[in-house]
Amino acid sequence: MIHRRPLLFTACGLLTALAARRVHALSDPSELSVGGSTGAHDAHITCGPDVRVRHASGGVHYERVFEDQPGSDRGMSLDVRAGVGSTTITGVSDYGTDQTATALANNERDRTRVLATGQVLAGWDWRTFALRGGLGYFGLSTLSDDNRRFETKYYPLPALDMRIGRRSGFRGNLGAGAPPIVGMTRWYSLYGLAAYRFKEGGEVGTGLIASFGGTLDQRVGWVFQGSVPITEWMHVGGFGMIDADDKSKLSGFNWTAGAGVRFLLDSAD
Repeated sequence: MIHRRPLLFTACGLLTALAARRVHALSDPSELSVGGSTGAHDAHITCGPDVRVRHASGGVHYERVFEDQPGSDRGMSLDVRAGVGSTTITGVSDYGTDQTATALANNERDRTRVLATGQVLAGWDWRTFALRGGLGYFGLSTLSDDNRRFETKYYPLPALDMRIGRRSGFRGNLGAGAPPIVGMTRWYSLYGLAAYRFKEGGEVGTGLIASFGGTLDQRVGWVFQGSVPITEWMHVGGFGMIDADDKSKLSGFNWTAGAGVRFLLDSAD
């Protein structure tokens, strides 16, 4: 039964995407992406011990342009992003030699906490430029004031996304909120991404993401991503993120890797 569940969820996701594509076929430009990621990083705690964090995340990203004229690729833009995942402290610096570090390790080490995020953006797409703003509800992983316990907090936070360039060809995305990478949608971040989408299908891109919304998730890293077409309307891809040095005493290798599927729910070029 355990092995059947992933197959069941995958089948349900594919059926949902197929149904959505049928509804959107030859209609407004729209895309649906689903995927996930896993990784580990060091978190530097101000006035406290440093910790090693293992994280995992799954996400969804839906984008649609309500065209002012059929085939114009211009009009009101709607963007929805959501994610859910886990954060686990797997190591604490100064364990056994510092009272606070020892208490944090005894209280929280290897305890998994689940957090979630939802975000909605709206704005206008001028085909070669899009600007959208909105609000998100983000789950942030923090520590108590005495740095001895894990705390989960949820906050409404503003979100902004700007795209320069068309959806196909070269484009850049700048913004704050959940990044437009399904394996990273759980984290509140600043991001700058550049990509090239081939007319034949597929995509390559790179950029920088700085997650700063939660004490245990703070990190800055370079992202590399790409995808290949499986069919005309379904692309499969992956990404990797290598974090910059965060001055942690643990000095672990900081990384995140994920994969996803993008469904093109329209016939836009």
